[in-house]
Amino acid sequence: SKQLLAPPTALEMDLCAPTSKTNDAARHDATTTEVLQETLRGGQGEEAPQDVSSRASYERYTQPDGPFELASSGDVQLLSFLWLQKRAKEGKELPRRQDLPPEAFADMDALRKAHDDLPPHIRAAVLPMLSVSYCWLEPGHPDPDGKQLRHVVETLDKYLVTGSGYNIPDPEPWHSFLPDMAVFWDWGSIYQKDPKLFHPCCGGPGYVPPEKRSDAERAAAEAYETSRSMEEKESFSRALHDTMDVWYAHQMITTIFVTRIPEGNDHIVYDDRGWPFFERTSAELIKPSTPYVVEDGRPLREGRWLWPMRIDSSADGRITEAQRPPIAPITFEREVRKRTFTNAADVSGVASLFEKTATQVLRETKKIFLREVPVQAGDGERLAHVLSLCSSIEELIWIFTDMPAEEAEAMLASPIPTLRNLSFQDAKLTGSIPASLGSCVS
Repeated sequence: SKQLLAPPTALEMDLCAPTSKTNDAARHDATTTEVLQETLRGGQGEEAPQDVSSRASYERYTQPDGPFELASSGDVQLLSFLWLQKRAKEGKELPRRQDLPPEAFADMDALRKAHDDLPPHIRAAVLPMLSVSYCWLEPGHPDPDGKQLRHVVETLDKYLVTGSGYNIPDPEPWHSFLPDMAVFWDWGSIYQKDPKLFHPCCGGPGYVPPEKRSDAERAAAEAYETSRSMEEKESFSRALHDTMDVWYAHQMITTIFVTRIPEGNDHIVYDDRGWPFFERTSAELIKPSTPYVVEDGRPLREGRWLWPMRIDSSADGRITEAQRPPIAPITFEREVRKRTFTNAADVSGVASLFEKTATQVLRETKKIFLREVPVQAGDGERLAHVLSLCSSIEELIWIFTDMPAEEAEAMLASPIPTLRNLSFQDAKLTGSIPASLGSCVS
């Protein structure tokens, strides 16, 4: 693979040519900039009218208004990255939402205005938001010593503040355009129980089923449970079931995968945990690794890279370690049942949530753009399941990756009626070229 991510090539320029017009007089012809944004983000160019509810579901993960509305609903409050920086440098832990001071929360009105004021080609690619995908270190408190907070801030300082990492030439840091970033971190963003009242019988290795608890354990469990009011519990439930998909699957929200676990927690592995598995696989559906944006009317070569949008905290700048191909619900359901949940009852709910998310995202996706995504054994079949859900897919582009011929053949085993452009650019096909390579394109 390439040592540096170069600007898009002539092939990618070809992909940017406007292909159709809309009858809506209020809209103009697709510009190079707009279609480039969509190409690099795996989104859409101009298209024929489609079912309104289907498009609305898809736009939940591709348009900027939804996340701003959810962040203002009251069920979720996003944190100020600048405040988190300060807290980490003070060596303190992150309190639960109910115990946070007002200045800990992002000023969403100011951030929305800042986003509205961005140049159009940047405004179309990113939101002033990021989400944290991580493991809870203890059942009563996810990060009691603040070690994960410090690691997250240090990692984001590297990739988002200094504009370095992932071998990208001169990426633009977020503070070049925005006064702050709004952070979704479940412990501080949604209502939680009081960690000081946690009792071992409530969870973790010392869990005791309610019917087997002693009187003292029942009293302790009740005190812990009621440390979050009924209104807060209902709000927590809404946040969990109605917003989690957006914070991770939305293609304009940056996500950090906290795969490096603090020392002394060797029993915890990020990829073995259920909720982090959901969060990461959701983020890998259509979110770009790094957006490349071009001002309207400027040549493609004069564009710029923005900050990375999928950040693996243990990848140490190696982009191939931070990326994986998307997976379909059938694969997710099989894999998630191998993961660990604090609450075993979450398994079916998480599988259903991913099925809803992936189905809504993939059925309207017109382009899948995979750059420096490693191909592992079995990825071809897994991607075939993904493509079977992409009822509108027109472009499949794979760049800077060695592709075993048997994986390519498995991926393209069935015809894809809507596919009109299949591209393997600087993606070496090893082995015999499969016959299905041509027959899959309409």
